[in-house]
Amino acid sequence: MKVPPEYMQPLMHSIEESVIEVYEEMPKLADVDVEWAYQKLIIYYKAIASGKNVEEPLARSEKKQAVVDEILNRLDLREQLKADESIINNPNYTYGEKMYTSLAMLYLRAFKRLEDSAKFWRKQNGRTGYLDYTSRFLRPS
Repeated sequence: MKVPPEYMQPLMHSIEESVIEVYEEMPKLADVDVEWAYQKLIIYYKAIASGKNVEEPLARSEKKQAVVDEILNRLDLREQLKADESIINNPNYTYGEKMYTSLAMLYLRAFKRLEDSAKFWRKQNGRTGYLDYTSRFLRPS
């Protein structure tokens, strides 16, 4: 896996920290649940970045909904703290040739990277490969 740009790491760390908190509370959580949440959040933030007014993702599964809710709460906190504001409309922070023109666009890129990571680790190490890898990374023994 390619290391994400340094400016995106704090955001991705926050998102993954949220996921691991849910995993610690719900040990039956699997990588596919997290991938589902990332996919729904990609769709959600893509719509918001396009100027659409959409509802937050809802899941029938308590585990999936817990992941979505925890991530959205963490992103709300980051927004209150203005943690990612300096990236928006800043030519020093781009993907390809494009600047991030909104937080939704930044979140969209982060979730795409995280979804790829989740798929990679699940395929490498099974049902909870991503969760176990991320846990070891965020909660070293």
